[in-house]
Amino acid sequence: MATYVAGFINDLSAVKDNIKLRVRIVRSWMQDVYGKQGLKNMELVIMDEQGTKMQATMRMALVNGFKHKVEEGSAVTLSRYSLGEIQPKYRMLNKPLRLSFLSNTIIEPCPDFTGSVYDVIGHVVACEDLDNYDKNGRSGKKKPLTLADADGVELRCTLWGSYAQQFQDFVDGCSNRGKIMLIAQFGMMKMWDGKMGVQNAYNGTRLFLFNGNEIIPKEEFVDVELYRLRSFQALTNYSFI
Repeated sequence: MATYVAGFINDLSAVKDNIKLRVRIVRSWMQDVYGKQGLKNMELVIMDEQGTKMQATMRMALVNGFKHKVEEGSAVTLSRYSLGEIQPKYRMLNKPLRLSFLSNTIIEPCPDFTGSVYDVIGHVVACEDLDNYDKNGRSGKKKPLTLADADGVELRCTLWGSYAQQFQDFVDGCSNRGKIMLIAQFGMMKMWDGKMGVQNAYNGTRLFLFNGNEIIPKEEFVDVELYRLRSFQALTNYSFI
């Protein structure tokens, strides 16, 4: 019988899967299986208490039995799983390993889990028009932005598809367009014209938008509220649109 020891995602390897992980389910979604019509697996991103993230997958046959245990935001311990390499074109993260749930995977609540879950927190300082493009017979949406952190360091951000529309809808309904805050989980870092930028990663990214004039009361956004207070305390109103 295998002996499981406490550890972290960085302790895992293709031949070392006896780690009992403490993780938070920070993203989950159903994904079509390429080439297999009607078949969907559950894809997940998990994060340990060191802030290390990795992708995970659950076959469709297991979803109904496990989905109530791996809801987004829940913290759990995991043991009895398998590990395999994920092809580069399917990676949302730098981690080459992917965790796969098995029929006998043990999932238990982890109420004392600690750790922050946001990759990007910034406010929008520049914004281009929503681009409804049609390229090679494929239509889509693109929204280029420039973000700045509380110290004024800027980062290029490009939103695609439904994320671009989500941002545009928020802007259209926002009374003060000079204080829009953008928070992203699982954005994909990408070099463009020699500069690092961030964009949404397929359907795995989570995008949160806030008006910097309004208090953010939710407990899960404590870090965001502190950022808001720091960033906009001395910022005068302006509009980038």
